[in-house]
Amino acid sequence: MFDESIDATGCVCDEGWQGQGCTIPIAPDASAPTSDPLGSNADPAPSTSDKGGMVALWVCVVIVLVLALIIFVYFYRRSRRTAQYGSEDNPIALKARTDMNWDGIDEIQQGASFTRGDYGQPATLETKNLGVEEAATEMIVSKQEQIEALESKLRMTEDQKSAPYKDEFRVIPKKKVTATFRAANADENRRKNRYKDIHPYDDTRVKLVSEDNDYINANHLSMNAANKTFWFIAAQGPLPHTCGDFWQMTWEQGSRMIVMVAAETENGMVKCEKYWPEVEGDAGALTFGDFRVTLTRIAANEAYAIRGIRLRNLKTNEKRTVWQLQYTSWPDHGVPRSCSAFLAFVDEVRSVRTRLMGEVEQPLWPTLAHCSAGIGRTGVLIMIELCLAKLEHGLLPDLGAMLSELREQRPSLVQTVDQYRFCYQALLQALR
Repeated sequence: MFDESIDATGCVCDEGWQGQGCTIPIAPDASAPTSDPLGSNADPAPSTSDKGGMVALWVCVVIVLVLALIIFVYFYRRSRRTAQYGSEDNPIALKARTDMNWDGIDEIQQGASFTRGDYGQPATLETKNLGVEEAATEMIVSKQEQIEALESKLRMTEDQKSAPYKDEFRVIPKKKVTATFRAANADENRRKNRYKDIHPYDDTRVKLVSEDNDYINANHLSMNAANKTFWFIAAQGPLPHTCGDFWQMTWEQGSRMIVMVAAETENGMVKCEKYWPEVEGDAGALTFGDFRVTLTRIAANEAYAIRGIRLRNLKTNEKRTVWQLQYTSWPDHGVPRSCSAFLAFVDEVRSVRTRLMGEVEQPLWPTLAHCSAGIGRTGVLIMIELCLAKLEHGLLPDLGAMLSELREQRPSLVQTVDQYRFCYQALLQALR
């Protein structure tokens, strides 16, 4: 065979050349092995520095995942404490969130009977028409329509001088035109009022069973919302010399739950006398008038506390269990910046009441609610719960009409325009 590497003169060409004068390069044979067995495109073996970089990258990934897990757990636990609202079917959930031992929550020891004042038994309890009649005629609206209607009250348009909620609040009378306050203004009762200008109406005031003096600064409130009756007692926070009256009212009205929306002291001022013991058990029990009060258990988070209290009537030796829920996060001035914690508290109130009473259309006893004066934050609590009941049934609450009706039963409820705005904001957050 002719060897192309030898030219016509018989000279041997250098490697890679051929033809006459060795001027024609030899094309490489793709099938022939090269000096680089891995091919010219093969990745070089990783160096020690490259291996170190990969290890550092994986360490960073692990750290990020651990931090993400910690953050998730934190916000999950926080959400368990401060309410998780929102689902298409049930936008306002009903859950209990404190780590309370609920064993015996529905226990009333040594007799369940009680004597009320003259306001009447549940069967004859006076209820207002707001809610039940409206529910029959009002249209069911969507969640989005509820949100838009509430938002419109907080939004100020260019042709308005103020937001609609402010104008709405201004025109609501602070008290009814037929109001009388004879009992509150009696000489023997003046010292029982915490504030000289906050008095209960005569016709709806709670009356103690007493031959000497039946006065206490508290009113019955009843209202229907979404085919359900709500029954409250709105009271001022006890004074040092009215704690016995407070527990007498609780006993005689058969109240199983006290809701307190205040701290005992705020901004250096006493807002409410501490009418319960700080120490659990018989060793810490306190006596107020005819009643022995024993703290049996307590659970708390950063926003509120729940206390189980054993109440013993020293005259009859009967015992009952009463539950106190205290909201401790309301600021000294104004309203809370966030509605979440207060919504969680309202949710807890509803949950505990359901545990005690069950799902009933007519309440078995009133929920005793108080702050300091028994009108501002107490009114906010009651308003929000009533409105939530309507929202859950697809109805649109009329806050102005509702507050006007409540003030027919106790004057000046929801005391400031900021508190009124807070009601709207809380309802919107619950829906969202």
